[in-house]
Amino acid sequence: NGIALVPQSALLQFDYAEDLRKNGSPHDAIGPMRKAYELQPDSLNFVIGLAELELSEGHETEALRLASIVKSRVSNGEKVLQNFKPRSDALIARFTAKSSAE
Repeated sequence: NGIALVPQSALLQFDYAEDLRKNGSPHDAIGPMRKAYELQPDSLNFVIGLAELELSEGHETEALRLASIVKSRVSNGEKVLQNFKPRSDALIARFTAKSSAE
């Protein structure tokens, strides 16, 4: 397992978290995703992934904080990888709806 060999690899942590998420274990994915984000907070994909997992765990305040980062960065012209675009769009829509309701 690459995670055990290279625990400080943000990309390995992220890939492991994504695999867990895709295989129906979002609760188990949150630890590695938080670690990936902690190691490389500038990665927009890591922010998107963590926001989704925080939301799935019921941590709405943290999820919305992360979604606001995504919205701000995308609004400022940062490009989202094509396979993350639907995920970022959904987060931004949720953030915008929540902000409008307050």
